[in-house]
Amino acid sequence: MIEKNNIKYKNLKFDYEYIYNSIKKIINFDEKKYSLYIKDVIKILFESEKKGNPFVDINNEITDFELFKKGWPDLHLQVLKETDLIEYKNSPIIFKNSKLSWIKWFNKFEEIEKILLKKIHLNIDKHKVYTDSDLNKITELLKYSDLILIEGGPGTGKTTLVIDSILNLIQNNKFLNIGIAAPTGKATGRMKEAIDKQLIKFDKKSLIECQTLNSWIDNSRFNLRKLKFKLCEIDLLVIDEMSMVSFGLFESTINYISKNCKIILVGDSNQLPPINSYSIWSYIFEISKNNMFKNITIKLKKIYRNSGDIINLSKSVVSNSKNTFEEQIALISANRKSNVKISRHPKNIIPSKLINDINIHLDDLKKSVKKLSSKKYIFEKEVNNLIEYEKELTNEIFDKLYRQIILCQRNKGLWSVENINEIILYQNQKISFKNLEEGIPIMCTKNNSELGLSNGDIGVLIGNSEKRRFLFKIFDDYNKQVIRLIDPSRLENIVPAIAITIHKAQGSEAGKVCLLWDKTTNREKKSSLNKKDQNLFFNNNFEKKLFYTAITRAKNNLDLYY
Repeated sequence: MIEKNNIKYKNLKFDYEYIYNSIKKIINFDEKKYSLYIKDVIKILFESEKKGNPFVDINNEITDFELFKKGWPDLHLQVLKETDLIEYKNSPIIFKNSKLSWIKWFNKFEEIEKILLKKIHLNIDKHKVYTDSDLNKITELLKYSDLILIEGGPGTGKTTLVIDSILNLIQNNKFLNIGIAAPTGKATGRMKEAIDKQLIKFDKKSLIECQTLNSWIDNSRFNLRKLKFKLCEIDLLVIDEMSMVSFGLFESTINYISKNCKIILVGDSNQLPPINSYSIWSYIFEISKNNMFKNITIKLKKIYRNSGDIINLSKSVVSNSKNTFEEQIALISANRKSNVKISRHPKNIIPSKLINDINIHLDDLKKSVKKLSSKKYIFEKEVNNLIEYEKELTNEIFDKLYRQIILCQRNKGLWSVENINEIILYQNQKISFKNLEEGIPIMCTKNNSELGLSNGDIGVLIGNSEKRRFLFKIFDDYNKQVIRLIDPSRLENIVPAIAITIHKAQGSEAGKVCLLWDKTTNREKKSSLNKKDQNLFFNNNFEKKLFYTAITRAKNNLDLYY
C-alpha cells in the first residue's frame, strides 16, 4: 500500500534534488504521496550508475544504503506506473526484463547492439562450427560473421588464442591491416610485447599496429598520422580487456571503423566495469537477450596457468554459490601449503606482516634503481631510450615493480591507499616527490598523449635533487615501446603507487598480490539480509566483481587480509 509522506524520516542523505526537481517540471504527481518513493528510485539508479551499472536488477537486495520507503521493489514500481515515470511515451525511466534504467542508457545500448548485430550474418545459426579447436572456430566463424567474442577468465589462453588467430590470418593474407587495442597502456603494452615476440619470425610487423583505444581515436579524429593507419583503414580490429572499455570509448571506436571491418572482442565479464560508466561487454553477457551473440562467442574455460588456490578461489567467487565460496575459504585456511594466505585483522591498523612485505619489496626495488641512477650518463639529453643502453637493468626494475602489488578498495579512510602512504612514506595529503627517496613506485593518473603515457601507467622515482626524474615505459612517436626518463616539470597527475586501488589495477598482473579487504566498506546501513544469507566477503554483484578483479591480478601468490 502506498503511504503518504506524513512522518519525519531519519537524516537520510539525498544528493539528487536537482534531478528530482527536473522530473517534477515535466511530470505532475502528488508529491506528498509519491516523492519519497521517486527519490528512492533516483538514488538507486544513480548509485548503481556510479558503480558502472546503469541497469538495476529489481530482484537484488539494496544493501549499500537505506531507502526512504519500505516495499522495494513492488511499491516503488507501482509508484513509477501511477506517476507515468515508466510505461508512458515520455517516461524518463524504462522497466524491461526485470531491469530499471534511465531511458537514455537503454536507447544508447540498444543502438550499439543493433550496430553489432548487423556484423553477424542472419544465417550464421545454420552454419554450425564442428571443431574442438578454438583457433579453427575463429577461422570458420569469420566466414560468416564480422564479429567474434572471446570470453574467459585469467589464465584461459585468451591472449595466445588472439595472437595465433592473427598469425593464421596474415599467413593467408599478407595485405591485411590489423589493429590491436586495449583501454589502458598497461594492457596495450602487454599485448604488444606478446605479439612482437611472435611476429619476429614472420616479419609482418608493418601490417599490425597496437595502441590504446584513446590513441586510435585521437589519431583518427585529429588526423595525426602517428599510427600506421587510421581506424577507418583497418581490416581487422582486436580489442582486449573489454570489461574495462566504457560505453563512450566503444561508441567512438565503432563510429570510426569501416562498415566491412571485422572485430574480435576479448574480455572477462566477471571483472569490474569502468568507473562511472558501463561496458558493452557487461551488457552483452548480462543484459542482452539476443541469442545471436551466443552463436559468435567462444567461451574459454580450461585454465592453462597453474595458480593453485588463486584459481580455485576465483572459480568459487563466480559460482554464485555461497556454500561453494565459503567451503573454498575454509579449505584454503586449513592448507598451510596453499599459495593463498587468508588472515583476519582489526581495521584500525595495517597488519604488521604487510608493512614488512612492503618494506622488503621497496628495499629490493631501490637497490636496482640506485644501480641505474649511479650511471650518470643516463641523465644526459641524448639518452632517449634506456632499453638501448641498459636493457638488462631497466627490465630488472620493471620486473621488480610487478613482483608485488598492494590493493585497496578505496583511496581514503582505513585500509586505504592514503593509509598505506602515511605509514610507509610518513606523508599524507599532498606528497612532495622532490623529497621522496628514489625507488618509490609512482602512477600516472591521467592520459598524456604528448609523453606517450596512459592513465594507470606505473613507473618509479629515480635520481635526486636536480637529477630527480620519473622512469616510465611509454610509447614514443613511432608507437615503439621505450623506457624513458621524464622531467617532473613536464608531468602532473602523479601519485605514489606503493598501494593502488583495485580499479586502477585492472589490466595489470603481479607475481604476488596483497589485498586489504574491508568487507564493511559499503555497509553504511544494516543489511536487511538475514545473517545466514550474507556472504563472508561480499553482499552484492559490485562487491563480488571488485573482489574477483582483485584476486585475479595475482599470478603466483595472494595474501588476503580482511
